[in-house]
Amino acid sequence: MNLHDAETLSAELRGRGFSLADGPEDADVVVVFTCSVREKPEEKVFSRLGRLARIKKKKPGMIVAVAGCMAERLGPAVFDRAPCVDAVAGPGSLDRLCDFIENPVAGGRAVFTGFVGAAAVSPVARRASGDGSHSAFVSAMTGCGKFCSYCIVPYVRGPERSRPAREVAAQAHARAGGGAREVTLLGQSISAYGRDIGGNLRDLLRAVCMVPGLDRVRFLTSHPADFDPGILPLFGEFGNLCPHLQMPAQSGSDGVLRRMNRGYTASGYRKTVERARDEVPGMEITSDFIVGFPGETDADFRMTLDLIEWAGFRNVFAFKYVPRPGTAAAALVDDVPPEVKQERLAELLAVARGTGRRRNSEAVGKTFRVMVEGPDSRREASVTGRTMGNHIVAFGGGFRPGETVEVRIESASDLTLFGEAV
Repeated sequence: MNLHDAETLSAELRGRGFSLADGPEDADVVVVFTCSVREKPEEKVFSRLGRLARIKKKKPGMIVAVAGCMAERLGPAVFDRAPCVDAVAGPGSLDRLCDFIENPVAGGRAVFTGFVGAAAVSPVARRASGDGSHSAFVSAMTGCGKFCSYCIVPYVRGPERSRPAREVAAQAHARAGGGAREVTLLGQSISAYGRDIGGNLRDLLRAVCMVPGLDRVRFLTSHPADFDPGILPLFGEFGNLCPHLQMPAQSGSDGVLRRMNRGYTASGYRKTVERARDEVPGMEITSDFIVGFPGETDADFRMTLDLIEWAGFRNVFAFKYVPRPGTAAAALVDDVPPEVKQERLAELLAVARGTGRRRNSEAVGKTFRVMVEGPDSRREASVTGRTMGNHIVAFGGGFRPGETVEVRIESASDLTLFGEAV
């Protein structure tokens, strides 16, 4: 979502006569987009701002802005830790940030935050038509209404607000007209799409899959409590709907899930996984997990490992719990020692690498349609791309981003498939 916001702002500024600089040293304007889900990304932002402050000393006229979730959470407090910053803008205020960049207040600072009366997507995002890239993000909805006890997102991105399906499809059409062959629909909990406007995800997916020129349609992120099995027949109906669900489980323990306010049980999650795989051949499911949540026992953690082993996830994202100020879980006693969190994270990732290797090894000898993303940074004269199921594939050849290539898989690691074009 932050990448989408950054691309949106860039497109708008280019439309106003700006051009991309080669790097911060050459720039008149630098905008840092931020995440506030965990503490570590915020610390990285201030480290980056420290480096920008040194550059700005040599270029006093340079504008430095902070945008995104951290900007919404901290507001003017950003100035206290980073005096080099000229403007702070939350996710719903990109239009006002663009206006400031175009006409900065001499010697002044600006704060653009808040959601009162905000549209589902800022005006600059609705106008963005892309930059010719083969892959594009399109926001289907913003905000979140789940209020998971550990999560800051509802407070920094506001309530769930869906865009009309016709508007989303029209923007997808514009991105396809600009060269995109793949579109990813974004929503913090896209399974809840349309409930605030009398729509649903099924109709949205159908509308976007019918856009001419789109070879692939993806969507993120599916919340297990909202998952609609009615979307599963669409994967058979539309050949461009990618059979991949990013569906965070967070824990395999019902007690932990209750304290997280996730709204489902571990057995309910398993049933959703089973149904998706039964009804959609080749369905790939990836997941997120948090270790060391308040009250998590060794038994709770073992239940999480059991879920990962049972599901055989090809890929998971996992993090140690860190309290976020302003969330409900911040009031709970953070009673899992840091060293235990680290041990559990290492063990979970080791188990996940094992399931990833097993899942990927099943692909050896098979042939997949791979959309090229770009050069392989680790292997000379190779490129990387993704299958419809979101496997990462590395293979040789001078192919261009956006090309679709048939690739036979010859070997696999826990994260990557390796093959040759056929």
